[in-house]
Amino acid sequence: MNTLIHVDDTVFALNKGLFTKPNPEHFGIEWSVDGKTFKAFGEKIGLPENIISSRLDKFCTIHELTDKLIDNSFLSEELKKRYKIMYKSRINSYLCLM
Repeated sequence: MNTLIHVDDTVFALNKGLFTKPNPEHFGIEWSVDGKTFKAFGEKIGLPENIISSRLDKFCTIHELTDKLIDNSFLSEELKKRYKIMYKSRINSYLCLM
């Protein structure tokens, strides 16, 4: 789920919750969200390392049905476009653990 289009918060949409006092080492360049951020989030909610890694791996893979799911969603046409652009820009970029 892409929280950015639904919640009035920053890109990670958790600054008002679990990351109210974020550790700079959990973020990328200029406080961007990356794989380290999601790893820290997983650790904070008590997930085992292997689960965190396997979930991040799934987010770094293009799934053929994603566009179809977005197209069939109840989002407006403009939000569908934005959602597709956002998720595709994240594949194999900052979501992956380097």
